[in-house]
Amino acid sequence: MRRRKSRCCLLNLRLRCAIFVSRWCFLRGWARWHHEVELAVLIGSTLRQATEEHVLKGIAGYGVALDLTLRDLQAKMKKAGQPWEKAKGFDNACPISGFIPAAEFHGDPQNTSLSLKINGEVRQQGTTADMIHRIVPLIAYMSRFFTLKAGGCDPHRHPGRRGAAAQR
Repeated sequence: MRRRKSRCCLLNLRLRCAIFVSRWCFLRGWARWHHEVELAVLIGSTLRQATEEHVLKGIAGYGVALDLTLRDLQAKMKKAGQPWEKAKGFDNACPISGFIPAAEFHGDPQNTSLSLKINGEVRQQGTTADMIHRIVPLIAYMSRFFTLKAGGCDPHRHPGRRGAAAQR
């Protein structure tokens, strides 16, 4: 499924507390949790006002991220015209796998299959070729506004089907 290209990039920046580091801690009190599997790009060197060539040299590895969203909280915040970082930036909101070093990644990160199974059922499946924005130009664009530090991780949107991870 190809999505319509947008001229503008909507950047979803993760708070450090959102990145999963150890034990999973289920945030109670919210009914609708949604998931979205994404390609995670590990930044290996500081990128600021970077060209696409610098970005290519600055990518250290690739992994998989699971973007979790509290949809009921997000809807409430949107309706009130408020920013909705709390719905996407809560503790452990973005579990990330280990990374394959860029030099050892065999294949094209811009054409890689990603899928998510929950209890054996495929919930999301697609390829990074379907992403709205290409990886390297998007990172170069981001570096125009934000310094991307070595060791940072940039999850990239995956346009495949996303859905409810939990309904309580």
